[in-house]
Amino acid sequence: GTGAILRTLQVKLREVMVSAMEYGAVGNAPTTDDTIALQALLTYSMSTSNPATYGSLSPAAGRSTAFIPAGYYKATAALTLSKKVAFVGDGPAEFSSGTRLVQYTANTDLITVTPIAQGMSVSFENMSLISNTSGTGALIHIVPGAGGAACNSQRYDNLVFGTPQAMALNIEIGDDIMCSRTLWDVSATNGVSLGTATSTSVVSNASFIAPRFFQVAQKAFLLYNVTGLQINNASVYPSVGTNFMAYFIDGVNTLPFQIVSVSVNGGQFLNVSHFAYIKNPVDFKVIGITATGCKPTTVGWITPVTAATRLCLQNSTIVGDFSAQTVYDDSGATVTGASITGNIFVNTGGGALPALKCTNTAGRIANNSFIGYTTPCVSQKWFTTGAAIAPGTIASASSFTFTLAITGAVQGDTVTTWSNSLTDPIPNGITVRAWISAAGTLSFKLTNNTGAGIAVSSFDYGFLVER
Repeated sequence: GTGAILRTLQVKLREVMVSAMEYGAVGNAPTTDDTIALQALLTYSMSTSNPATYGSLSPAAGRSTAFIPAGYYKATAALTLSKKVAFVGDGPAEFSSGTRLVQYTANTDLITVTPIAQGMSVSFENMSLISNTSGTGALIHIVPGAGGAACNSQRYDNLVFGTPQAMALNIEIGDDIMCSRTLWDVSATNGVSLGTATSTSVVSNASFIAPRFFQVAQKAFLLYNVTGLQINNASVYPSVGTNFMAYFIDGVNTLPFQIVSVSVNGGQFLNVSHFAYIKNPVDFKVIGITATGCKPTTVGWITPVTAATRLCLQNSTIVGDFSAQTVYDDSGATVTGASITGNIFVNTGGGALPALKCTNTAGRIANNSFIGYTTPCVSQKWFTTGAAIAPGTIASASSFTFTLAITGAVQGDTVTTWSNSLTDPIPNGITVRAWISAAGTLSFKLTNNTGAGIAVSSFDYGFLVER
């Protein structure tokens, strides 16, 4: 028609996704080894990209899309990528139909991405990635290219990560990372690693939308050097009620590396032993989560280490057996700018531990609710029992002081007092003062300002320490 441009058949065909079958892939694992065919497909798909010259704006003579039809594809070596490509399957069904890529060689990645130049982008869509052997490999491993070149604009959509050797997704470097509609059925191993322990390579601006973690025995997220990570509406659930995830987040960075701007927003967490053990975080936020079946054994359920700046735990419900460890423990850290507010803490395991150990935490700790705790802490309403306050007769110009242990309380915290009785148990002529007189100690002082002694019957009173 008018305005149409004449093009060759070869150019027209390159607009269509190229299938692995065109390179000899069979998809009948374990019978046929499809490694060579799959690599040939990827090599052809990458040939349309030139990031070394054009960076992230690399022109493509086609769609740079490698298509893997439904089937069960055996790999015995790592499939390698170095240029922009979309790796697309025919659906992520794990144990029946769909596209499944399986690594059969121990200590070997299923897919390794090494950017040829800064600005490479990559996407993985609609498939299951599996390993059927043990070792040190990852299902997808993103590593720095020459000169520290990073793979930017990474996309992971509609994927199943199944039984990896050591790690499902290992991203050592990269920016602009989006992961959505993913199931992490990683069994006894780990989900996601971001950054490395031996490099200054940074993973930045990563977003995980509604990831589902099934039967993850070790860690969902292993963080080293990360700036900007959002985990929204995650779900964690075991195969049986007696199985637990060891850590949802293990932030093992060591200065000068840093974990900056990490937020967990919403989500359902079942049987997570420890939610976050995180070193030196800046802007770490947990907002609006629901966690049940918690059972920390070695450290607090949320444990900042060394130092933390602007740590936030808000509007969350946390239920579990906290007989061995607390919900929050800052014993090994100095925390500034914190906000621990609006939460519900429920202890089903009994014991004498408080919910919060927060002596070293500066900021706002208030408006929380506590159920099943027998030891009071900061922001927990506490009412004495058994007529615990017994002043007797207070002589003229004398005083009586009652002390109460409040875990985590420090001088400068605010103290509110009240009576549940319709009649005030404190007689006229007695003035009352309540304050934190020493770390962990609330003092409640009754002073007789009259010219004669006043008899004060034993009574109970309510106390609330907030920061």
